[in-house]
Amino acid sequence: MENHKTYGWCFRLARADAGSIRNQREYKEISTMKNGVFFTTTAMQDLKRDFDKSTRIYNKTQSGLVDEVVTVAYRLFRADTFLASYCLVLEELAAVLADLDVIVSLAYVSVHAPSPYIKPKMHSRGEGNAILKEAQHSCMEMQDDIQFVTNNVSLRRGSSKFWIITGPNMGGKSTYIRQIGVIALMAQVGLLVPFSEAEMTIFDCILTRVGASDPQMKGMSTFIAEMLETPTILKSATSESLVIIYELGRGTSIYDGFGLSQSILSRNQMSSNAWDPFS
Repeated sequence: MENHKTYGWCFRLARADAGSIRNQREYKEISTMKNGVFFTTTAMQDLKRDFDKSTRIYNKTQSGLVDEVVTVAYRLFRADTFLASYCLVLEELAAVLADLDVIVSLAYVSVHAPSPYIKPKMHSRGEGNAILKEAQHSCMEMQDDIQFVTNNVSLRRGSSKFWIITGPNMGGKSTYIRQIGVIALMAQVGLLVPFSEAEMTIFDCILTRVGASDPQMKGMSTFIAEMLETPTILKSATSESLVIIYELGRGTSIYDGFGLSQSILSRNQMSSNAWDPFS
């Protein structure tokens, strides 16, 4: 039994098996297609009519309830020159629930993580390094049947400010660079972070170019989108920014990727603003 987009609820048999009931009076053949032969019965037709009627009544009632809720929410009550609306109340409620959702979710992850989260040592803006020991990705480690391999990160001013990460497919590159951005964000908003020991500096912004989809509706390939977004990052980044650019030259040859990396590195060294991102 299935709900066909044209015939509604009906029975379907393989074409090779349809002959077993084709000559029986209680079964009425509807149509024959490549995926099988469709049948119905008098009882099935009665049930289908009842189902369609109940569905129409349900949808009509549901639409009426939605319209009533919207009407009540936007209805204005006039008291002299004062106008009050339930919209403001609902907007404040939505904001409170959103804050609670974030706080409770972060608290749940911190408590139930395989290894306890700790508080990082935070340096003032323009000072210190970003050093993480046994860092983990918050989303990955919470998944079932995942044995996450911890990673170390050492971004030091003047010696390891610019990283180029290469490796084979499924080697963990994406997880590694994403966890750096996630940990930096979590630390700066005052959350406990998944690592055994760490110190972090204050970033003025986190700029990322991470994406593998083609915005085809806009007529752009992944490479074109990358070429439009990367210059924006280069213009916006400062010496205190965290910059993450993922898979340079995706969809091109490895030599094009090397060339783009070299160009961005040269821009880093030649810029009058001397932007110096941890990247």
